[in-house]
Amino acid sequence: MGDDADSVLQAGLVEAVAQQQDRAAFARLYAFYAPRLLAFFQKRGADSGQAQDLVQDVMLTLWRKAALYSPDKAKVSTWLFRIARNRHIDWQRAQPRFEPAPETELDAKPSETPSPEAQVLAWEDEARVQAALARLPEEQYAVLRLAVFDALSHSAIASELALPLGTVKSRIRLGLRRMKSTLEASQCPT
Repeated sequence: MGDDADSVLQAGLVEAVAQQQDRAAFARLYAFYAPRLLAFFQKRGADSGQAQDLVQDVMLTLWRKAALYSPDKAKVSTWLFRIARNRHIDWQRAQPRFEPAPETELDAKPSETPSPEAQVLAWEDEARVQAALARLPEEQYAVLRLAVFDALSHSAIASELALPLGTVKSRIRLGLRRMKSTLEASQCPT
């Protein structure tokens, strides 16, 4: 069967649903379109369960609003996928939004190679941080090294060092305070 014959058949099925609430006609439309709609929603980021819910919503709309379909305006597939697109937009709007953090100087990509002066300043900053780290008591240095350089969580650090979680948090807090005051004291006046 060609595309035109398929379009006429599907339009007839929608008409049967609209005029007689024909369950068999609806079942044929559902069997044909549900897998295609499922793939449509999954390609646009819906997980399997969400995509199935969206498919059900689109097909329920076909059942309820079949009388609104006009074969003179669009094919059944065009009409259904327009409904699907609108449902997807509504679904996306209902999802919680996570605003990206504003770009900071650290996030900004340099537009050119840093100047020699900037490199010297960066090396000086690194040297100041290294010196401040060297001045920390060993117990504070150990927890900061694991937290910052190894990116371990507080509980993972507590487990690794066999320390209570509160002790780890206290040492990190004290170490960061000491680092801050050391770095502030070592800054050159501008």
